[in-house]
Amino acid sequence: KAEGERSIEAEMKKGGGRYHIVRTSWLYDNVGVNFFTTMVKLGQERSKIKVVYDQRGTPTYAGSLSDALRMLVLKGGDVKSGVLHFSDEGVTCWASFARAIFEELEMDVEVVGITTSEYPTHALRPANSHLGGKQFRTLLNLEKRTWKESLKMCVGSELERVKRRAKVWSKAPYDKETRDTVGMWLSENKEDVLTEAFHKDITFGTGGMRGICGPGTNRINAAVISGATQGLVNYIKKTKQHSSTPLKVAIAYDCRHQSYEFAEVTARVLAGNGIQALLYPELRPTPQLSWTVRNLGCVAGVVVTASHNPPEYNGYKVYWEDGGQIVSPHDSAIIGEVRKIKSLSEVKIASREIASEDLITLLGPEQDEGYLNAILKLRRSVSLEENGSASCLVFTGLHGTGSVSVPPALRAFGFSNIHEVKSQSLPDGNFPTVSSPNPEEGQALAEAISLGEKLGATLVMGTDPDADRVGVAVTNGDGGFQLLNGNETGALLFDYVIRCGRDNGDSYDSSDFVASTVVTSPLLSAIGESYGLGVRTTLTGFKHIAAAITEEEKGMNGRNFIVGAEESYGYLIKDTARDKDAVAACCVLSELAHSLEENGTTMLARLESIHRKHGLYQEGLVSIVKMGREGANEISEMMSRFRSSTPGMLAGEKVVGLLDFETQKNHDLISSKVKNIDLPKSNVLQFVTEKGSRITVRPSGTEPKIKFYVSVNTTLQENDDYLEKKTALTSQIAALFHAVGAA
Repeated sequence: KAEGERSIEAEMKKGGGRYHIVRTSWLYDNVGVNFFTTMVKLGQERSKIKVVYDQRGTPTYAGSLSDALRMLVLKGGDVKSGVLHFSDEGVTCWASFARAIFEELEMDVEVVGITTSEYPTHALRPANSHLGGKQFRTLLNLEKRTWKESLKMCVGSELERVKRRAKVWSKAPYDKETRDTVGMWLSENKEDVLTEAFHKDITFGTGGMRGICGPGTNRINAAVISGATQGLVNYIKKTKQHSSTPLKVAIAYDCRHQSYEFAEVTARVLAGNGIQALLYPELRPTPQLSWTVRNLGCVAGVVVTASHNPPEYNGYKVYWEDGGQIVSPHDSAIIGEVRKIKSLSEVKIASREIASEDLITLLGPEQDEGYLNAILKLRRSVSLEENGSASCLVFTGLHGTGSVSVPPALRAFGFSNIHEVKSQSLPDGNFPTVSSPNPEEGQALAEAISLGEKLGATLVMGTDPDADRVGVAVTNGDGGFQLLNGNETGALLFDYVIRCGRDNGDSYDSSDFVASTVVTSPLLSAIGESYGLGVRTTLTGFKHIAAAITEEEKGMNGRNFIVGAEESYGYLIKDTARDKDAVAACCVLSELAHSLEENGTTMLARLESIHRKHGLYQEGLVSIVKMGREGANEISEMMSRFRSSTPGMLAGEKVVGLLDFETQKNHDLISSKVKNIDLPKSNVLQFVTEKGSRITVRPSGTEPKIKFYVSVNTTLQENDDYLEKKTALTSQIAALFHAVGAA
């Protein structure tokens, strides 16, 4: 700074002109990157913040400085050249300034004062940065204003900033309904509603975006969707500018409110930028979109969906040319392009008439047939052609896209005794018959299980709204049904798919591989290894399994993917898609149940035989909800405690290993050896005990939760009581949850 001042003085003296250098201190505003906006952001995330208290100075509002500079330009003709000091009046410390900010904003945040030595920075900060602005004010006859008075003006102008953003949406080119709604909010001064809708831009994350529908920059609506699509287009054009083939993007959508509208807007923006949009005219499952991207040679794909979120939500999920969800480096680069779009004027959107003539193609039934044929290649049972009515199947799409695709796929597979839950068979974004359309939750399958009990069904299945995950209930031998968790269903699929391949002449070796995630049961890997297959373990999320498939496909050895699963009810068999596929999984699971029934046995009996061969594994999951800023802070502190204080014992089991996926280090706590973890960074910790138990802790990426996963195992001797062993493992899981504070 000093060198800059000297340089300016030297240049100005050479020319003989008048000049003023104005020094200020602790400059802040409610926009940009500065102390005020940083405190607001941190206060939204945490309930307690540490701030330095032994540095003093005068906070200066940018509005105060701009007023002073304007007066200097207008009335400073008689002011002598040189250096002037300007700041608001009064002195405080950073910690007290932070407390004042939260008090004015009525935010319940505790500020803890710390010393400068406790918060090291690259640049040394002086203990006293106070500048006296009295001379400046006297020369220009400026009104005295304390820093606290200026802070009130800044906070007041934050609402004005929100209102300015909202006023833009109350005029053209926004649609009439949006203009009327936002105009009503403004005229009725609905401050809370305006602030929630306009205080920030909705986050476009590594998979896309998801949020509440409605007007505003922090909501899902046609304007936000169009901006996101323009950002995607800009990235596509940067990376594919030398492409010799026409650029195409496939689009699908689920049953949620406004899904078709958002899909159509996406198509029109693509068309407006000269990119061919391939749009499904009716709702289709997410895995079919993944298959379509690959089948039609698209550069990308978009699905309008919010998975199992509440009815008021919708979302926008992006796929790349391999058919998988975007991963590095595409994800961060696309996010960067989306953030650059600041107004609708930057969006090129074609009219419906022009777009439909040239650059929007409605996908026809041939794509449905192609996807179905890809699934039919997974069929192994010959007896279905003659005896498909023997197995009674009950299915529910939970008001989503599963009802469009799963029953036809089951019939094509050879099943004819299929019963849908009628009250849940029609698409309905309100999901009126369930509290949550999530097949991981038992209540979602309650009506289907009730129907299954009445019919004496072999198998009950239910898919989520975009049909990429499936929940399963199997007969328990007493006329009732038992829900399987994702690990149990995954184990049955791994065993069946691999075994059928071997029995049909497939010769497996390490050039073939299976895949699961770091929080999925080790049983799945054990099954794959027992057949001589390679095993890939990825981070949580099926996009990482898809990326592993693509990586192996492009590798020197070109390894073949056989089957993959994650504990959260997602499965993929062979290469029908590059994302979890509940449509294909329903067909193969039904074939497995049919095959077992033909041989006089059941899914539960088969699961027991798998456990007796590979070891009895049992898992548990506890999610602890921590709402709001305080909750986010608690989750952060919990992860910090686990990371800094590795427990020596957990429920009587010695901890022998710690895998920290954030530092990418695998610590052997016995030998003190450290190995690298060849996976991307992720805020996940995994403890391993001497008994082979695994306790994994991670914050949820989409919900205000911290998740605890426990996996335990034991061997089963020929005469061991199966249920007794399972009961013992259940107790062991409970003890481990208690030991980590998740009971």
